[in-house]
Amino acid sequence: YLAGVIAGEIANSFVSEILDGIEDALNEKNYNIILVKNKTPGDIPEKCRFLNEKKVDGVIVISNMYKDYADYFDEIKFRKPTVFIANNIKMPGAGSVSVDGSRIGFLAAEHLIGLGHRHIAVAESPASDRIEGIRKAFSTNRIGNPEITMLKKYSSFEDGRLALDEILKKHPEVTAVIAHSDIVASGIIYEAREKGIRVPEQLSVVGTDNIEMAKMLSPSLATVHQPKAEQGGLAASLLLEMMEGAS
Repeated sequence: YLAGVIAGEIANSFVSEILDGIEDALNEKNYNIILVKNKTPGDIPEKCRFLNEKKVDGVIVISNMYKDYADYFDEIKFRKPTVFIANNIKMPGAGSVSVDGSRIGFLAAEHLIGLGHRHIAVAESPASDRIEGIRKAFSTNRIGNPEITMLKKYSSFEDGRLALDEILKKHPEVTAVIAHSDIVASGIIYEAREKGIRVPEQLSVVGTDNIEMAKMLSPSLATVHQPKAEQGGLAASLLLEMMEGAS
């Protein structure tokens, strides 16, 4: 038996921990894995064609791009059992495993509100459900008209560095940042150090994922935990059920 896995930045430890969960669950059932990397949603048709040629029995897609993939799969008439580890997936017949993004946003914002921050920047996709959770944290704490600044860069370490530049140039009132991931948060902290900004004394930063690298930062990074291997294991279990039902 053979399963395909399409993933974004494989070197990212968030993705690698999800892959560990997928591999453990599939190997237990004697499934082998073909892993392919995609950089943008537009790569999906090419990757699916490749996996079709390899005669995979099903596919898991790991993505945080907040895209609706239905059109890409329809384009190549891909009909193998498919499970997404992502948010905002609305593809008929596909399975999906995701965390509660709104809860992640709420916990991150509530932590910063508790520290007294009122001007918060968010390095996150505008389509993310985490934004709803951030706003809910302000309303729950009875803070009207919250000052939430959406940053344009939110995907990588370099984006984190650019996000810090954007704050300094355009949003000097910001005292705290919620980052899309620990990787982005690391970029923000790195650039802050380069510019002589003290974290957390002058700027508080909260990441998401709780990857191993977050523990190595100085100062240590406040982060919202995600159950990464568990997501991978659940996605693999769901795919196995779908493949068995299709056979």
